[in-house]
Amino acid sequence: MKNASLKTLVDYYCKRKIIFINSNTCVFYFNLNKEIECSFNSILKLGVQNISLCERDQLKISSIKNDEARNVFILQRLLLYEVLSIYGQIHYKQKQPYLPDIQVDKNGKLYFKNDSISFNISHSGEQYIIAVGSNTSQIGVDIDTISKIRDPVRYSSILFKDLIIKDPLVLLNTWTIFEAYSKSTGMPLTKLFKSDFSSFAADLASNNKNNFYNNYKFFSFECSHNVIATICEKILR
Repeated sequence: MKNASLKTLVDYYCKRKIIFINSNTCVFYFNLNKEIECSFNSILKLGVQNISLCERDQLKISSIKNDEARNVFILQRLLLYEVLSIYGQIHYKQKQPYLPDIQVDKNGKLYFKNDSISFNISHSGEQYIIAVGSNTSQIGVDIDTISKIRDPVRYSSILFKDLIIKDPLVLLNTWTIFEAYSKSTGMPLTKLFKSDFSSFAADLASNNKNNFYNNYKFFSFECSHNVIATICEKILR
């Protein structure tokens, strides 16, 4: 049985939900702004009182020294638990989350072993996104804010071999495309920067309608003002 208070958290913070018709992949976008009507601590307390975090996440929390960062991590995990419970991947036993066999790959990406879904998460400050799809989709997702692009010329030189792009939003979108593909495939960013993928990413970020690269499909969208996310998923042919 799902925990009602966690559903309240999802309903409260979820600002956008997107379902991709062809693949049934679902994206949940959250804004964890702490300066909203209800107190952040009150909402957080509501969730923590009703459920404990799993052992893996408790160990992670113990390594976070900053109180605010610790609270944000707890809230992110509570939201993840509830979203995964919607897909039947988490069950609660005496308010303790039972997690299936979660593995961590060499790039730090969480995944379920021998299960029916793929999921990925990304966060930047108060922005948080969760993508859930089939276990064959190899989902990768990234979200970032315009504040990341403090030096457009420098970022352009990192992302592209022969191009100079100075538009911060185009660069931000391109960065999320790189990150999402890297998280989906496990390919290091440093390798991607030197490949022909950089040309594809630049074209896609500049509103090119071709959003397929090899067997992967990309979808970028502006979550809110100056906040861009990209989802990448493998397409079965």
